[in-house]
Amino acid sequence: MTRREYALQQADAEIRRLILEGMGLFRIAELYGVPVIRYCTDMQAENDVNWQNLPEYIKAQGHGVMTEAYLRERLADQAEALMEKYEVEVTWLDAKRA
Repeated sequence: MTRREYALQQADAEIRRLILEGMGLFRIAELYGVPVIRYCTDMQAENDVNWQNLPEYIKAQGHGVMTEAYLRERLADQAEALMEKYEVEVTWLDAKRA
């Protein structure tokens, strides 16, 4: 198992755990500092009629989307960075324990 595969496995486990605790993808992303995927610029949003018709509390959250696949990749990136920082070797036995 490669370091990346292990990081993805850890990301999957963390997402599952937090969803079971009642958190949504946006909340999980917020906890780990993962930015939303921006689908337009601020200027484009200002000219979007649908955006303008949204309630203020939703507009205050910003415009963007979050997918599980994107969140999974970003969390795996963070896990991989930590493994590199602390020079963690990933073995097949580590994967069996997770």
